Amino acid sequence: LRVAAFVKRIATCAMHVPTHLGISLLALVQELMIKYPMVREQLVSGEEIGLGSFQPEVENPDHANPFATQIWELVSLKTHYHPHM
Repeated sequence: LRVAAFVKRIATCAMHVPTHLGISLLALVQELMIKYPMVREQLVSGEEIGLGSFQPEVENPDHANPFATQIWELVSLKTHYHPHM
């Protein structure tokens, strides 16, 4: 659960940092998804994948509810102007 919240926060940060940092963050997301396959559940497309809403501002990641939403940031970054993002 903590890793999923961390991955969601990293993906959000990747959208707002310079390209060279975003590429590094996306590499970290990829490594975490390989090491923790349960995080891949956030990539599943569908109308509803969880109850409630993601709470990124919560200090304790156990209460962030990361599975309430998909990692839509990765889909958005597919259309980034830089080809390596």
